[in-house]
Amino acid sequence: MRGKHWFWLTALGLIAAPAIAQQAALTAPPPPMPGLFMNQAAIEQTIDLIASHLKPDQAVAFQPLVGLGNYRAMLEYRQAVSGAATHEADAEYIQVVDGSGSLVTGGTLQGAHRTAPAQLAGTGIIGGSMRPIAKGDMVMVPEGTPHWFSQINGRLILITMKLPRGVPPKP
Repeated sequence: MRGKHWFWLTALGLIAAPAIAQQAALTAPPPPMPGLFMNQAAIEQTIDLIASHLKPDQAVAFQPLVGLGNYRAMLEYRQAVSGAATHEADAEYIQVVDGSGSLVTGGTLQGAHRTAPAQLAGTGIIGGSMRPIAKGDMVMVPEGTPHWFSQINGRLILITMKLPRGVPPKP
């Protein structure tokens, strides 16, 4: 008799498990907001996770790391050149974690269009100053300054942070 009960309980479990798993997947909470601390191992795991999910034709991927209020440190994984940007009310801190490339700052956005109330994007930059960047380099881009990663040598992994400065956007 005991064997029969075990069989039916196992069968019921096999039938119900997919439905329970599907319900759990549908009601799973959203990923947590960035915390106040992330160690090097977690940053490296984040880099590996992004690398494993990046599509071959996807130029860049972003992932929040830590944050507090208006301040968020982001991991940027770049494997190809993408568009340029101007953040009109935010300075941007950039630290190169791995890889190398070229960063153009200044000049004029090519094909500029507004993507947010205080942000412009473009296809590139006309003029400006180009500098090579590599692992360990840090850059501060002042608000209102066009910037563009015009060359990526394999991959370029950055930690970036927008720094709101309370400067009103230009009309």
